[in-house]
Amino acid sequence: MPRGIPLKCFIKQTLTFYSVQVTSAQLKMKALLIFALFQLGACHYVVDSGVIHDVEWQRFKEHYGKSYAGEEEILRRSIWQQRLDDITRHNYEVDAGLHSYRMGLNQFSDKTKEEMVRSINDDDSYPRIGMEWRPIYAEGLPDTLDWRDAGLVTPIKNQEPCGACWAFSATGSLEGQHRKKSGTLVALSEQNLIDCSTENDGCNGGDVNLSFEYVIKNRGIDTETSYPYTAKNGTCHFNKKSIGATCTGYLNVPDGDETP
Repeated sequence: MPRGIPLKCFIKQTLTFYSVQVTSAQLKMKALLIFALFQLGACHYVVDSGVIHDVEWQRFKEHYGKSYAGEEEILRRSIWQQRLDDITRHNYEVDAGLHSYRMGLNQFSDKTKEEMVRSINDDDSYPRIGMEWRPIYAEGLPDTLDWRDAGLVTPIKNQEPCGACWAFSATGSLEGQHRKKSGTLVALSEQNLIDCSTENDGCNGGDVNLSFEYVIKNRGIDTETSYPYTAKNGTCHFNKKSIGATCTGYLNVPDGDETP
């Protein structure tokens, strides 16, 4: 090292000299290397993502007891994949503060919108019977009303693939009214209605009012414990010793009416 040249200056000069020696060809080579590594990483991510989705799809089918083959497998996987992508995107937006709730997969995630509508919507072809509702024009109604807070609602039930929304609607109404009258909340049997309410069509659809008519004529409906849900049409085995509630009449409340 020459006398009188500080160490830090010598190092600076060395680094500057090295930088000058880097040619344009070397810079291009570095850029190509970085690009290649990026592409390799992207490819690796796509492969890994596909493998992960394959595993998750198998877990989904196993969890919900689903089995498909051929074109049906391809169709259901495609629908499920789109749902998964939508859910993932939504939950990222939750983290960004754009939504207040998260979403997740469930047993319906490989069904089309049309299939869901057919399975959960009421059948408008059934006649609307029952007493006429005469509205009470009350003032000072609360902004919100949650019947769970009043203890009038049983835990969430699962309709599964059976199109028996009408039966769940009927038991839900009866459970709440029975709790108000007796002070006891009892889960009632949807399967009792599916199997025994012959004017309805079981898992293919039905009407809430016809369900009430059945309970009135039958002088009761069994408890869910004594007549558990199977999510399919079955043979009626109502047992009057297992009645959980009765019904003497009902009213049809118009859509949008908020009178309690």
